[in-house]
Amino acid sequence: MKKEFAEIDLQNKRKLYVVKNGELIAHDLPEHGETVIVTHQGEAKDIITTVKTRL
Repeated sequence: MKKEFAEIDLQNKRKLYVVKNGELIAHDLPEHGETVIVTHQGEAKDIITTVKTRL
């Protein structure tokens, strides 16, 4: 079994890290808007991003 390592930048406020299907996924956060993560048993099932325009 080969293990892969991913580098996580905890100082980056524009990224969100979730585990989906056993893999670590980096998700870019919108500048204006919101991101909702639907989880089930501790694992992300869906990532919903709503982008709002800035007035």
